[in-house]
Formats: sequence, C-alpha cells, structure tokens
Amino acid sequence: MRLGQFEGAIQKQFYELPPRDKAAADAGIFKKDYSDRAHYSYLGPLTLGFQRSYYSQIIVAGSLKVKLIALDTNHLDSIEQQSFFQKELQGFDGKILIFGHHPPVTDDAKQQGADSWDAPDGWDKFRPYVTNEQGKNIALWLFGHVHDYQRRGASNGGVVPAPAFVVAGGGGASLDAHAPVYQWQPEA
Repeated sequence: MRLGQFEGAIQKQFYELPPRDKAAADAGIFKKDYSDRAHYSYLGPLTLGFQRSYYSQIIVAGSLKVKLIALDTNHLDSIEQQSFFQKELQGFDGKILIFGHHPPVTDDAKQQGADSWDAPDGWDKFRPYVTNEQGKNIALWLFGHVHDYQRRGASNGGVVPAPAFVVAGGGGASLDAHAPVYQWQPEA
C-alpha cells in the first residue's frame, strides 16, 4: 500500500508539470528504457536522438503501405506533439496505425473525478481525428491499457467500423466488484 501511494505521488507530480517538462521527462525515460536498457537503437533517429518520445515510421511491403505513429499519451498537451501529429497525417495516402499508452476518454471522465492518467490533458486535440476528414486514413488506434479491469463488448453485435480502438489490457485498478466510481470505463 505504501508503494502504491508513493507511485501515485510521483505520477501526480509528473502530471502537474508544464507540457514541455513532461515531454522532456518522458524523452529521458524513453531513452533510458528503450535505448540504454533494451538497445533499441533504431528508435534514435526516429525520435530525433531521443529528444522526444513520439515518432512515426512508414512501412512498405509490396503494394501495402502503412504509417505507424507512436504517440506519447502522457503529454498530449504538448504543442510540439500536436503539430507533429498533424504533419504526419497530411498527404499520406496509405493506412495509418496509431499506438499509445492510454486511450482517449470523454470529457465527462474528468467531471466524474477520474485520475489524470485516465483523462490526460490534450485528448481534445486528437479526438476530432476519429471522425473528421483529416483522420480518414486512420484504420486503427491501439492502446496499452486503461486503469480499469472491466471490459465491454461492442454494442452493435461485434461489428466495429473503422477506425477501431483496441485496448490491450487494464492496469492500476481494484479487482473489487464494488470498485469506486472514479474508475473510468470506455463507452460501449
């Protein structure tokens, strides 16, 4: 319990930082974890020498052309990352897959008292790309987890229109059936 409270205090401090400071902190963590420890040196050029923790990569295999965009969802309020995202979508004629840590949430999640890592600042700048013309090539948004273990099925019998949202797993939430109200659940 003490370890959980300690981690929560660290996360709270991180989310209270200005956007540039969050971006710099994440870039440092990204370099340490992915370059220094895991030796993923190919990420260096994609992240401007680990000056940022978001990047894109185009993959061409035969007639298949895909752009992968990895967002740092811990600091979507960064103007630099928002500009990067807009630039990456412009003029690309293939399919786009977007990867991130936390999925977008509705604005009412914050009103219900959701913790900041379940309702990160800046999603309002990315959410329109789900439905507007600028996001027409985005085929898939893939996210690591929400802080909630519960799952819901598709409300239309399992048919999911593009773009699809995939959340790989839950994390940080109680398994208690009577979990507190602040645990956010994705819309059906």
